[in-house]
Amino acid sequence: MPVLWLCLDGIGHPEDAPADSCWDQDLPVLRSLIDAGQKVDARLGVEGLPQSGTGQTSIVTGINAAKHMGRHYGPVPGPTIKPLIRDHSTPVLLTRAGGTLKLLNFYPPTYAPPGGKHGAIVQSVLDAGEILNPEGFPSIRPSLGMHYQAPYEPYLPLNEIRAWGRAAARAAREVDLVMLDLWFSDFIGHAQDAVAARNYLIHLNAFLEGAVEHEVRIFMTSDHGNMEDTNIKTHTFARVPFVSAGFEASEVRDIAEAGAEIKKLLGLASSEG
Repeated sequence: MPVLWLCLDGIGHPEDAPADSCWDQDLPVLRSLIDAGQKVDARLGVEGLPQSGTGQTSIVTGINAAKHMGRHYGPVPGPTIKPLIRDHSTPVLLTRAGGTLKLLNFYPPTYAPPGGKHGAIVQSVLDAGEILNPEGFPSIRPSLGMHYQAPYEPYLPLNEIRAWGRAAARAAREVDLVMLDLWFSDFIGHAQDAVAARNYLIHLNAFLEGAVEHEVRIFMTSDHGNMEDTNIKTHTFARVPFVSAGFEASEVRDIAEAGAEIKKLLGLASSEG
């Protein structure tokens, strides 16, 4: 069955969100997946606010990158943890085992070249030998049909976002794993825009409505909290969702264990660190 992995960025679990947050609205498909999944720790046993560099590295490798580094670090992985991605990430191990994957993010021509600084999700895909904007596959904007500039209003109707979800699910039939790096939620969280936060989850729900029209298994992970609480500008200590719909996942405690569990569920070798 096709596998779609949505790498959320900066979205804490609804149970750890304040009253009247972006989660407090009708999101039938998204909430059904979140509520059936797990609530996992993003602090990783390390002092300080969780950050994307170590958080996403922990997710894609199954190794506690914050403990490996001795602190939370971000937004992108540095030289201390980049080798973890190169040697132990799910995309790298998948391609080493003869599997195939695609990252469906749209990247404009002005995006940093392959040798530049990338988030851990993108870095893992590049380390696996994949390219950005793969020809013949859907090209999906991480803003999910919302403007990148304030006031971050939607510019596409929800039926088109549902069509993106259907296209992603169809693309997943062609390879062993399809990934999306949905970083825009962290951007909205830092902007403290409560209206944009609610709209983003509405668009994410529409994307999933389209995806589940097809037979597809879904992973959803998040590296740390942020957008669930627009009262503050920083990341949060909230637990984060771990969804493994269509898989029989074991209970996990934190985002590193969630990453290790994804490897196991995909039949890849485990890594210790």
